[in-house]
Amino acid sequence: MFMHKHYIPVLRWRAAEKTALQKMGSKQKNLITPFIEVFMPQATVTKTPETRLEEQNSNFAGQLSEVWGKEAFFLDTHLLPQEYQTATTEYLLRSCVNSQLKVIPVLNFDSTEKLRQLAVNTTTNPSDEVCLRIFLKDLQNEDINQKIHDFLNSLNLLPTQIHFMVDLKYLDADEVPVYELINNLDIVTTCKTFFVAGGSFPKDLSEGFILGENHVIRKEWNLWQTLIAKLTKRKPSYSDYTTQHPIFYEPRTVSNFSASIRYTLEKDWLVMRGQGVLTPNSAGYRGFLANAQLISGSEVFKGPDFSYGDQFLQEKGSDLNSKPGNASNWVCVGISHHLAQVAHQVSNLP
Repeated sequence: MFMHKHYIPVLRWRAAEKTALQKMGSKQKNLITPFIEVFMPQATVTKTPETRLEEQNSNFAGQLSEVWGKEAFFLDTHLLPQEYQTATTEYLLRSCVNSQLKVIPVLNFDSTEKLRQLAVNTTTNPSDEVCLRIFLKDLQNEDINQKIHDFLNSLNLLPTQIHFMVDLKYLDADEVPVYELINNLDIVTTCKTFFVAGGSFPKDLSEGFILGENHVIRKEWNLWQTLIAKLTKRKPSYSDYTTQHPIFYEPRTVSNFSASIRYTLEKDWLVMRGQGVLTPNSAGYRGFLANAQLISGSEVFKGPDFSYGDQFLQEKGSDLNSKPGNASNWVCVGISHHLAQVAHQVSNLP
């Protein structure tokens, strides 16, 4: 399906991520396969989380087709409360199949028997392809090869039907010594695709960030380059959590978030941190415009044609009297630029 010069971004199913996907150019889209994570929506004044989940489910296939088209994508529902996973997964898989979308269901070792059967049922997954997602604790298990073997046998699957993901989640150390563990995995030589995911962006900007310019090392990028240099069995494709923290937390209902912009560079993130939008005597949401002006006027700016996010940055940065937009708009800006930046980096490796 794809080799190691391919990008698999992990994207939560939110407005910012949807727009970032939709605005990608066709050439850029050919370089990535999105990994979609569905999670429980929050309650609103008039709707319960359950009602919003039903609406999200009913709109999923149509929205996915609109923002991504008919190309393959991974679908993971493990962030949902367990009591909603089975029904939601079945509904989403069937609606995707009915819409002729190329959905690849994702399982892990904790997936229930019902979820496993949905993933291999020809009515909910006619492609017979499944993604197995393992985590660091699995990788460190001495019996990991046997666990994978038993998992495949229980579903009557061959390694060639498996997309294999090693998800390291949050990389808080400068160097994660995992290449020997990965190199000992038997499945990597025969699985359909193989990719390693991780993320190092902090949970938020509340600690260790000053007002103005900050830089955060992209540890997952450094790790991946180490892996493709050292792994002897097979080079993995690249996967990350874009500009987001890899551990999912429920968003706060009321939050004095800062008017900050995250801009991905080759080896790190540039974070232009503003004041809290609700802080007294601050610029409020207009702080986004000032930071957009600083980034779009700097030597690291890629130009408005690089991505939708870059175009948005230049438009807002060149007119400080324009409407500043909302938090979701600026999350989208960071993710849109990140998708384009990483797709370019991965595809242009020697």
